[in-house]
Amino acid sequence: MQKLFLILFFLFSLKNDVVHTKDHKNLVYTCADENGPVLEFFLPNFKDNEIKKEISLKFYKTNKDTFTGNGTIEKKSSPIDYSYTFYLIEISKNLENTEITQIEFFPPSHMIVTKNKSSSKSLVCWH
Repeated sequence: MQKLFLILFFLFSLKNDVVHTKDHKNLVYTCADENGPVLEFFLPNFKDNEIKKEISLKFYKTNKDTFTGNGTIEKKSSPIDYSYTFYLIEISKNLENTEITQIEFFPPSHMIVTKNKSSSKSLVCWH
């Protein structure tokens, strides 16, 4: 009987615990493929009603050769799980130094880069 009471007490105490998630905003992310870094960007903090923001992107041609560009980041919800948020980044049309046209970022560590709307590539990201 005493064991049953301890188990029930433990289960009820778990019910009242608060679960905290990690905030992935206001961090600079670097994303790379098997050859090295591909891009770096700042994930902004969105206000309640905001879903789009302009951001600056730093692209790596080689480990030392870089160039910057602009894009629009859009906050999206997963169609399967509304509690999960991912981000769609559209690259400016006037950015001719890169083949990348669209980026999907799934925090904290996965990115899918679309090149010329015909092929995509997965990248690993960290902050």
